[in-house]
Amino acid sequence: MGSALSAPAPPRLLAADAASQAFLARHDAFVFDCDGVLWHGLNPIPGAKETILGLRRSGRKVLFCTNNSTKARRDYCDAFAERLGVEVAEEDVVCSSWAAAEYLRNCGDARADKSKVLCFGMSGLSDELRIAGYDVVGGPDWDAKTPAELEEELDIETLDAEIGAVVSGLDRNINYYKVSMAAAYVAAGRLYVATNTDTTYPMKPNGTTSPGAGLSSAAVLGTVGRDAPDAVAGKPSALLGKTICEAFGLTPERTCMVGDRLDTDMLFAHNAGFSQLAVLSGVITEADIEANKDAAVAPHFMASSVQVLADLLAEEEAKESSA
Repeated sequence: MGSALSAPAPPRLLAADAASQAFLARHDAFVFDCDGVLWHGLNPIPGAKETILGLRRSGRKVLFCTNNSTKARRDYCDAFAERLGVEVAEEDVVCSSWAAAEYLRNCGDARADKSKVLCFGMSGLSDELRIAGYDVVGGPDWDAKTPAELEEELDIETLDAEIGAVVSGLDRNINYYKVSMAAAYVAAGRLYVATNTDTTYPMKPNGTTSPGAGLSSAAVLGTVGRDAPDAVAGKPSALLGKTICEAFGLTPERTCMVGDRLDTDMLFAHNAGFSQLAVLSGVITEADIEANKDAAVAPHFMASSVQVLADLLAEEEAKESSA
């Protein structure tokens, strides 16, 4: 019996290419990941600013959906201004810290109705939880906590009854105290929500990465002997895609997700029913795409970077102005 045919590699978007221009024409909304797609650390990726402004001039909706929970939405507005020189409204930013807070507010779980949330993360996460109306325990307040303080302050018989949920995200100041406290409350039955479970975080264009939010969730889950949180609020959650479409009136088949990760961005697009455009400026490589071309995470299209979109938009504008 012959083996099944393998799927072809996704087409590569190119400037001055009719198929690439047709791709652009059939989408009226674009959702962008940020790290590895629009910038690396503090450094903008060439073409990012031109792509955003070109899409806006064309009348297309532009949203930004990031799994980076270290910032609140208002922080991202500042980041766009500082890194790209682009003004972005807070409501156009969908970050995993906001998504986690929104999940708690709307999930219907009685544990999320408690007044306090234990935050295992940085200021962006604690800020969004406070904006959602919760009293936050932990977060940056625990950055300097020591194992000695843990021995004095942690006792499973005296856990705070008003803490109904634990939320974890990327924490560059992770320590033994935070892991132990979060694990103790999860083991005691509190609702456990992870902003995301990304294993790595892109740092530089040469492929240098650091641990992602998955480090925090893995530490908690490993300690309590569980395989997964109760919920993952950010990408690749299908619920997040539904929320975005309802909030902004998007049509999934005319919406394109632009990202640099197969396991989050492309899987999220698949779950949400969006087109999938993978850029090679971040985590994934062309070899990764080739190895996964038969999977749900396989992108519909790929491009070297968002510079290609900027070039295609410039061509579209020139064609329309000469018509």
